[in-house]
Amino acid sequence: MLAAPEIIDTRGTQRSWRLSELSIQSQGFCIDSISSTGIFLKPTSIHNELNELQNMQFILPNEAAISLDIEPVRQTEFGIAAKIKHIHHGKEQLRAYLFEVHKREYSSLYQLEHKQELGLSN
Repeated sequence: MLAAPEIIDTRGTQRSWRLSELSIQSQGFCIDSISSTGIFLKPTSIHNELNELQNMQFILPNEAAISLDIEPVRQTEFGIAAKIKHIHHGKEQLRAYLFEVHKREYSSLYQLEHKQELGLSN
């Protein structure tokens, strides 16, 4: 069985597609957005900081458990951008979840591709 493909956003700089507006609570942070390579966190209290490599565990909306190490890249008044350094558990589940959400949100892209594969488009 093939694994879910990596979704790449080609608008501007090529990077992994990011799922926004998640609102997953984990270890004093709210996960606002995630891709297969990075994560954006909002502290849930003024005392929560992310200064170094940290392990984070959470459950995706599809009930998949994820455990990963993140390292902060930059911090603004809006939150903390962090790079995913290592995924201990749930790498394929995260990739599959991102792919399924992308397929739902951009279903027209997948319909066109399917028509082209069948030779039904011009």
